[in-house]
Amino acid sequence: MHRIDGPGATVDNRFTDGDPVGGVQATMVTDDWANDVQEELMSILVAGGVAPVKGTQNQVLSALTTLIRGQGFNSSTTAGTSPDFAITPYPAIDAYATPQRFSVKFHAAAPAGGTLDVSGKGPKNLKQYDSTGSKIAAVIVEDMISDVEYDGTDMVVLDPLQASQGMPFGYFSGFRLANNAATPNTTVDVGAGAARSSDNTVDVVATTTMRGVLQSTGAWAPGDNQNKLSSGSRANNATYFIYRIRKTSDGTSDLVFDPSATTPSLPSGYSGFVYIGRIATDASGNIRAFKDRGNGRFDWVTPNVEATVTGIAPTTALIAISGMSGVPVEVVLNVLQTGDGTNIKITAADVTDQATSTGPGNYTGGIPGDAGGGSNAESAGGFAFAFTDTAGQVRVRNYSAAGNIGYRIVAMGWKEYR
Repeated sequence: MHRIDGPGATVDNRFTDGDPVGGVQATMVTDDWANDVQEELMSILVAGGVAPVKGTQNQVLSALTTLIRGQGFNSSTTAGTSPDFAITPYPAIDAYATPQRFSVKFHAAAPAGGTLDVSGKGPKNLKQYDSTGSKIAAVIVEDMISDVEYDGTDMVVLDPLQASQGMPFGYFSGFRLANNAATPNTTVDVGAGAARSSDNTVDVVATTTMRGVLQSTGAWAPGDNQNKLSSGSRANNATYFIYRIRKTSDGTSDLVFDPSATTPSLPSGYSGFVYIGRIATDASGNIRAFKDRGNGRFDWVTPNVEATVTGIAPTTALIAISGMSGVPVEVVLNVLQTGDGTNIKITAADVTDQATSTGPGNYTGGIPGDAGGGSNAESAGGFAFAFTDTAGQVRVRNYSAAGNIGYRIVAMGWKEYR
């Protein structure tokens, strides 16, 4: 488009009728100017989907009405991979400028914000304003429609969703564990659940049970019934920690099994995790059978003998409970002691180690045996509960009036305190 500039045009490129008396030429309508005007009008018809018809004199109005009603000039559905979105409005923009506004339908979610690239002019951060007037990362959900305005720096979502307040720190519900019924030696079922991540930044949610394979070969893979060991291969007599992990792009979750009790190695594209529990392998590398009783309480299907001692003098010792290294847990033990006038006390390794006996004056806890009948064949037993240290150890303190004692310690289960 251009202003008239042919013969007879005024100095400011306007039309004039001319003045024959004064010698002023009338403006001549040139072909290039007429063609410009015609094609400008035709472009409106094309954009509005109106076919030109000779003799019809409301087609520009009809095309403009269609464009305005449909906002066809700036309404777009995003493409790209969340959280990096792109739109291609028609007509395309030549450059970013304030206050450009676009009606956008987002094809995918981006709970933690993202970017928007318009007409290939480069990504701009998606932002929204919170109740304090601060500009924060926009909350985007799938199929959300909103006006988005460029403010000179960011793309501001003008119809924002309220940012989620999230679950309270420490919240944990569900995620029950079980040996898989079909392949119990290599696969664990992790039930649906919801929890706040260990770093209190995001919620980790799963709506269905997911199966995870503790693989002997192959790499970690996403999805149900896939390899979940973060690296390496399944080992014998090892402990692995199960984490539910959150995918950054869309907030879905997956599983990872890791030898670290605190800092799992996360696959690319995942951030935020919550610790669920542990599994342990036996001497053949099979996952030991267990029962999840709920609220962090687990039983071994086959209790494990952790220590068998005979004929020793009263002493103290640290005993490692198999499968319990890493995050401290409360172990449930069955204890049998033999000897004359015995007492056995099991405590956490980091509490004061106190001598004990069966006598009222010296008793400091423990499971007393016979008070002293003169026979080393006497026996007594009971349950003991104690917290492990990070090495999975508990302290055993024993006493015998006759100077020798035997005992056996059997691990029945444990309780996780998440």
